[in-house]
Amino acid sequence: MFKKGPKVQSFTRRDLIFGILNRFQKRDTPRDRTGFSPEAREIDHLIQKKDFQKAIPLLRTLLQKSPDHLQAKQKLGYCLLQQKDYETSLQVFEEILKDREQDNFSLLYYGLALAKLGKKNEAVETWKKYFNIDQPYIQRAINIQIALYETDGPGSLDDMVESIEQAITDQEREDW
Repeated sequence: MFKKGPKVQSFTRRDLIFGILNRFQKRDTPRDRTGFSPEAREIDHLIQKKDFQKAIPLLRTLLQKSPDHLQAKQKLGYCLLQQKDYETSLQVFEEILKDREQDNFSLLYYGLALAKLGKKNEAVETWKKYFNIDQPYIQRAINIQIALYETDGPGSLDDMVESIEQAITDQEREDW
């Protein structure tokens, strides 16, 4: 009787505000605010302190209340990655990338999770989709690693991961 139309994404005021802010500031590091609620600020504080183990359950609780909360999903994937739960991290980022194919944060850390699992080819293919001129340290490191990979240049998978992680650290320092 009724045709099923395309999936419509729901938006909250938070999504609108953060969407506008993120349009002007395209950072791909976990330092972006999760939100303004006390629980979101607690999550951000825990991530800043690198207490990922405590942040994960809070992020999951936040996502139960607001399943479309993009920053919470991104940070959950990031925290799982930092806790070396690579498979679960991949699942979180895959869920984001299903709806947002060009989400640079997810592409960056999804590629890192793949690389940490030894999936160099998949990591490079993921990073080829990454493009963010607002993050020059990260963009340059990814471009170099792709070029080295494509020319069979020197460098192991560990070197690749280390290079990308160093670029993220350098970018965070530059942004602050």
